[in-house]
Amino acid sequence: MNKINQKIIIFSFIFFLLLGFLWLSYNERKQTQINNQWFLYFKNPTDANLDFVIENYTNSQNFTWQLIDNNRVTKKENVIILKNEIKNVIINSQNDKKGILKIKVIHHNSTKEIYKKF
Repeated sequence: MNKINQKIIIFSFIFFLLLGFLWLSYNERKQTQINNQWFLYFKNPTDANLDFVIENYTNSQNFTWQLIDNNRVTKKENVIILKNEIKNVIINSQNDKKGILKIKVIHHNSTKEIYKKF
């Protein structure tokens, strides 16, 4: 092979390698974007505290949460969380904390629950 063919092969390899990296980084960035989802979790899952967090990445901002103690709703509130906002919900509950306490959050047409067992 002559030197011109070797240079063409090397430059072609580098060009397609860079093109592949650009394509992969574009796809990775697109996959990591959160669209039309919301998340619910305890602020501190190992603590006896019932404070929880709602992350909203949807266009709808109305949430309703319920504190359920032994299948009985003991507290219910509405909260507004804007798109791309993370809201810490603080529960000032006077429960004796026995059994299973659930947090149920209703948003648009979906419901999510988290619970702690005492």
